Amino acid sequence: MKHIFKSFISKNPFLKRILKPCYRFLKPEKGIFRFYLLRVADIFVPKSKNIWVFPVHFYLKTFSDNIRAVYEEVKDDNDIIKVILTRDKPIDFFNPGKNTVILPMKSWKAYWYLLKCKVIFVQHSLRHDFYPLQYKDNLTLSIKKRKLVNLWHGIAVKSIIAPSTGIQHKAINKEKKYYLITASSLNDWMVMVSAFYPVKPSNVIITGSPRNDFVKCDENKLPELQVKQLNGLKDKLGSKKLVLYAPTYREINLGGKSYNFSEDELKELKQLLDKHNAVLGFRLHYHNRNINYNQIIDNEYFIDLDQTFFPDMSVIIRAAEVVISDYSGLMIDTLYANKTIINFTYDYAHYGLKERGFSYPLDLIAPLPLCYNFQQLTHYLDKALSNDLLEYQEKYKTSQKLFFENHDASNSKRLVDFLKKSLCL
Repeated sequence: MKHIFKSFISKNPFLKRILKPCYRFLKPEKGIFRFYLLRVADIFVPKSKNIWVFPVHFYLKTFSDNIRAVYEEVKDDNDIIKVILTRDKPIDFFNPGKNTVILPMKSWKAYWYLLKCKVIFVQHSLRHDFYPLQYKDNLTLSIKKRKLVNLWHGIAVKSIIAPSTGIQHKAINKEKKYYLITASSLNDWMVMVSAFYPVKPSNVIITGSPRNDFVKCDENKLPELQVKQLNGLKDKLGSKKLVLYAPTYREINLGGKSYNFSEDELKELKQLLDKHNAVLGFRLHYHNRNINYNQIIDNEYFIDLDQTFFPDMSVIIRAAEVVISDYSGLMIDTLYANKTIINFTYDYAHYGLKERGFSYPLDLIAPLPLCYNFQQLTHYLDKALSNDLLEYQEKYKTSQKLFFENHDASNSKRLVDFLKKSLCL
């Protein structure tokens, strides 16, 4: 029928000139029509505290990270309708729980659930996570009538108030005072209250980071895709230990650079990996994936652990013996997993002064001395792979205490319990 209608219209130029603009105006992705329709409808449609909306990742478009962890906590809850909104790609190896609805974000049915929902989760902001539904930086829905839960993507080691994070955008500033934000400790709470001002301090709750449940829980409680990826990674490693190198985002426009390993350094790394029967996995930040380490990857000493293959970092942390990063929140996730973290800070001064800067003095929170050059990096990597870090054990525990008020696999549960109590569910 649809094909016949299209054929009829295409053969009638006059009708085509009249109907084509109307069709474009009525399409669900049409900004101005959608904006005013939803704005008006939102006034009259009653909200249901049983409808919770989970958008996919704002950049990678995967159903992962903190939002996935919270979903896993409520997936079998019959009292909650879980609405997952996708963006141009399906969710891989996904076994939906009870009362789960999966819809394209730009669809009329998705708009209907958004009108009715009481709880919305984001991992950056409403503007980023629901960008397809924005109209000229105006919010489509009224936040006042909902609980907008911001599950910021990682505990803030580097500053999150720098311009590159986007949270100072005028549209996001309109959202902040309505946020409900999770924190992992009193120190993290203070950073989040300051960064997201004018959020109410009472709206920043210490539950722990939901995604850290995935590095502490029993393997049989992981989502199906993570189990598949973890088993695949273990098969790939065989008997070898995994060392992960995952540097944070470098702002190329501000002079940020990835580390350029020389031939001699690569040779030294191979000798060190040989000595400890290990491999080094590379995983760049998703905004820096154009930086080319492909010439290094040989699948013998150096392997690729890109987000394409492993959307959730928790899988790699579980498999890793040692993690090398710099200023990333990955440092805190690694501490949570009780794994060794080495901070390779080759551009410490530049990153602190010219790029993002830091939320904390890095030498205070790092469990090991900072590595400002390759020689220091290999020294501490050798000690880590030799289990020769006993002298830093107390500093490691101190670092954990700075960031974790709770250290278990119940971070998502604490958040869900808080929401249910506040909604009287």
